[in-house]
Amino acid sequence: MTFLRKLNNFINKNNLLSDNRKLLVAVSGGIDSVVLLDMLVRCGYRCAVAHCNFHLRGNESDNDEQFVRALAQKYDIPLFVRQFDTIQTAKNDNISIEMAARKLRYDWFEVLVKTNDFQSVAVAHHKNDNAETVLLNMARGSGLQGLAGIRARRGSVVRPLLCFDREEIELYAKLNNIEHCTDRTNTDTEFQRNRIRHNIIPEFLAINNNFVEQIDRFAAIMREYNDFFDYEIKKHKTDIVNYQPHKTEIDIPLLLEKRFARIILFDIIKDINLPVSILDEIYKLIHSQTGKYITIYNKRIIKNRDKLLIVDEVDNSHEIYNIHPETRHTEQPVKMRLDVLEANEISTLKCRESTALIDYDRLTFPLTVRHWQHGDRFIPLGMKGYKKLSDFFVDQKIDIAEKRNIFILTDANGQIIWIISHRLDNRFRITENTRRVLRIETVRR
Repeated sequence: MTFLRKLNNFINKNNLLSDNRKLLVAVSGGIDSVVLLDMLVRCGYRCAVAHCNFHLRGNESDNDEQFVRALAQKYDIPLFVRQFDTIQTAKNDNISIEMAARKLRYDWFEVLVKTNDFQSVAVAHHKNDNAETVLLNMARGSGLQGLAGIRARRGSVVRPLLCFDREEIELYAKLNNIEHCTDRTNTDTEFQRNRIRHNIIPEFLAINNNFVEQIDRFAAIMREYNDFFDYEIKKHKTDIVNYQPHKTEIDIPLLLEKRFARIILFDIIKDINLPVSILDEIYKLIHSQTGKYITIYNKRIIKNRDKLLIVDEVDNSHEIYNIHPETRHTEQPVKMRLDVLEANEISTLKCRESTALIDYDRLTFPLTVRHWQHGDRFIPLGMKGYKKLSDFFVDQKIDIAEKRNIFILTDANGQIIWIISHRLDNRFRITENTRRVLRIETVRR
């Protein structure tokens, strides 16, 4: 079977591309991406080239860019080039340079696909890359998804070369006199993937010279297992977990009644991008007393009665914002609209929790919006005596995670006016003697 026929068969089998729509091809200048471009052009696809200059190798990075520019000119196809300050991005995001480069390029590819109506972006991963990925994921303690390796399609990204190994790609380049660039960092075993490529895989090949092909078959089986597992586990998770933008809530009794509770919990942990290595610690937390928690990365995992709460770790305890008589809106820490009205403009005192109607003339400015603190007390609307906010939260069944995001409005004397979006203080209610009303409405972001 010829190279091009093998490529076309793989593309058709996996429904990767259509003939009549233009295609973006990611080309670094290395042998894999240059071979991919040549094959796709020879197969008749309407290609354009995208090249990232990460400025990680000095003049070599610029030489690669010039090579790709000449390559696009040779094939007479459109070219997109983007310069990146990869090192600064890695510092800003507190991630590795490898991760920064990956994020930068795929984010840019996505923009190019959408703004130029490309059907997909083709990248040049092959069977050896797949084997390296499976071993790397295994070393990191990955689950089924990691053992499934690299998929031929993920979103708008397609990988037509996954039907070839490195030897086949090198042979194709030799037979077709294809020039390419050499990245010297590909031999640097300080990088994990290079260590697997140059040190570990050769040892496996010494045991089984068909190792790369065997891993490819193994990964394909794992993909089928993973797809089946996802389908089945999704049915069990429906009633157990509630995903929200900044909070995940797990129903502990419903989880524990499942025969495969640990597997379901493992899958939930994976969904919210927590390391699966903490599975045992979380499972232990589930059986602990209310209020216990652990913190990992930027999340706090809390046992709260019959719920397990996983919330973003945010320290807003020191956020204080002032409101003056002329203030008509706030953006931080709570987005609110403020209006001063005559009492006779208020048709009803009934309003939603997101709205407070306050006797304006009882206020002493400036008002302050701050996070609630232990020891805070107020007189709940309709009551005569003081109540601690902590007791009020218990009565209202407000969970630990929600309490961490509650703010209060106080006057210049420190008196609580409103537990924002929850309860007004009775001292600032509207009465028959009220002349002016401060109406405050919280606004969803």
